[in-house]
Amino acid sequence: MRRHVHLPILSPAITVAVRMRPLNQHERVKGSVNCTQVDVSGSEVRLSLGGSASGETSFAFDHVYDGETTQHAIYEVYCVPMMKSA
Repeated sequence: MRRHVHLPILSPAITVAVRMRPLNQHERVKGSVNCTQVDVSGSEVRLSLGGSASGETSFAFDHVYDGETTQHAIYEVYCVPMMKSA
């Protein structure tokens, strides 16, 4: 998956950004599979339950980041500008 970074627009409007975390070590050892698909270009997250397309639900957000995007990158994009403007 590729990283997707938007620069936020500082305004009174609320913007919702979602970062899908990667599986942690415990989940990988157990053999868990990721039930989410991230479409960063369409700002959409698809949750797949039961492994079939019929069990799929989509959610749209203003900005979507995949598991390769670091917490630090999210902090730099969203938190730093807010703190500087305060």
